[in-house]
Amino acid sequence: MWKKFATQTIVCTLMAIFIVGGVNWFVDPYDIFNAPRIAGFNANKPEIDGHERIYKALMLRRLKPRTVLLGTSCTAIGMDPFNRNFGGRAVYNCAVPAGLPEEYGVYIDTAIEKGATHVIIGLDFFVFYAINTIEAGFGDFNSVNHLLSLDACKSSMRTIASKLKTPYLDNGRKDPLGIRYDLEKNGGYRKQFHEFFRNRFPLLRAAPFSRNHAVHWEAFMRILDRAHATGLDVTLFISPSHALLWEKIDATHGWGQIEEFKRKLVEANERAAERHGKHPFALWDFSGYGELTMEMPHDDPEIAMTWYWDPVHYKKELGDIVLDRMFGGNFSGGNKYADFGVQMTRENIESHLAKLRSGRSRWRTSRFALFMQPDALPIR
Repeated sequence: MWKKFATQTIVCTLMAIFIVGGVNWFVDPYDIFNAPRIAGFNANKPEIDGHERIYKALMLRRLKPRTVLLGTSCTAIGMDPFNRNFGGRAVYNCAVPAGLPEEYGVYIDTAIEKGATHVIIGLDFFVFYAINTIEAGFGDFNSVNHLLSLDACKSSMRTIASKLKTPYLDNGRKDPLGIRYDLEKNGGYRKQFHEFFRNRFPLLRAAPFSRNHAVHWEAFMRILDRAHATGLDVTLFISPSHALLWEKIDATHGWGQIEEFKRKLVEANERAAERHGKHPFALWDFSGYGELTMEMPHDDPEIAMTWYWDPVHYKKELGDIVLDRMFGGNFSGGNKYADFGVQMTRENIESHLAKLRSGRSRWRTSRFALFMQPDALPIR
């Protein structure tokens, strides 16, 4: 009797494992098994949202791009792998929400292993001062681990039932259609700016901010050392976040913290080059106060912004100009914005920071004053 019971238990367990594994493989909610896509069943993969890290890691292995884009959601949304400055090269956007330098390093190792020769990294202020660190076991991107996962099984059921679209394009860039839908549902661009400063920014600075956190800077320096040692070309750029974001950071952390961030980036880049007897990598700064970064949201929710989704996330159209400026193209009118973007070095960092302070001062006495009223955007 006990033998029969044990046999039945084993058989039922194996059947359950087989069913769960089969469903997860066939539905493939995170698009990691390369299973067939069937319209109306599993063609769309909304559950990738929240599971970007393994999805993009395995796509990196599958696609074997020559150039890889890394960074946070800013890069994921704003940088287009199909941009003409890449000259038809295979490019993949591997940026992930709230991505950390330690994670970039893992992706870079995979990229090098798969033949990548160039990495472009978007650098964001809060990433380098985040409290959160890389999760234990990050980098063990084995799709088999998700084959028998109950979490994946739940995602499979939601994938079948959902009518939502896949949040990412095949090249890794965040699909702007989903972003536009959410924005319109929330009442337009000006409300989006209000919502960010009132609700999201306090979480951003209260939860992840720690000025004494050195682990991210150390990981960044390891990336630079690894790149120099392997011959990997690296292009670095500070994201072109909206001028209002820098005003908010000044109000909460102080302008000196912003300048410290830029000085430390320059010093890390220069020292890494000296350690390896190489030239520093190109390090661009697209933050600041200018025609593009000072675009203001309109009162009319039907009027779209040209360059921004919100104070942090820039649109592909601005990302295209950033790529023009970094790589010398004029495919998106980059030549019209000669003052947009500066390569930072030891020689020019102080004069560059002084010029930014001057530009900020001029702006604050003109357009910014309009947004300091009680009913305006909550900057302070």
